Order: sequence, then C-alpha cells, then structure tokens
Amino acid sequence: MLIGVDLRRCTYIHGVEEWLDIPGRLTDEHEMLYTILPDKTEISIPQRRHIGHTSEKYERVEDIFLKNQVM
Repeated sequence: MLIGVDLRRCTYIHGVEEWLDIPGRLTDEHEMLYTILPDKTEISIPQRRHIGHTSEKYERVEDIFLKNQVM
C-alpha cells in the first residue's frame, strides 16, 4: 500500500522486473547483503542490484493501473 507517495516509491515494480527477468535491469553478479536480527544474528542474502533510475518512469503506468482497477 502506498499512501502519500507516488509510484516512484513502489518497490513492488522492481520485483516484477526481477520476476520477468527484464534485460538490463539487474547486475549480472550478486552482491552479498545482510539482514541483522535483533539478537545480532546475521543472515547473508545474495542480491542482484538494480541498474539505473527506472523508478523515475514508473508514473507512466499509473493510467494503465487505474484503467485495469489494480490501483
């Protein structure tokens, strides 16, 4: 749910980019990121990083989302 912000803050769309394996959106190599739990346990999570600033263009899908009643 997005309240008070536009689609440029929607990380769900980044997930869609990953699931669809859109070319040129993610690095080829993984970078190790870590989640640190309250008890200080570290969990390593390899991640591919997003390339560029495509989130600046996410607002272009707003009309499509509204028309299809997904927003």
